Amino acid sequence: MNLVACDGTWTQSEGSLRCTGTLVEVPHDPGITLEDAKELSDQTLVLFAVVFGYLVLKKALN
Repeated sequence: MNLVACDGTWTQSEGSLRCTGTLVEVPHDPGITLEDAKELSDQTLVLFAVVFGYLVLKKALN
């Protein structure tokens, strides 16, 4: 996805937006990678397992 900005002002005419200056492409962070998503998913699963195990032990010891 490309992000653009206008160094002038945005105007609207006939249902479309127009830039009175020039359009400038805005650099942006590409976001999360597939490797990062997998690692985050794995860590979430580990956290869930630890909390679940804690709750089971807590209930079993009472």
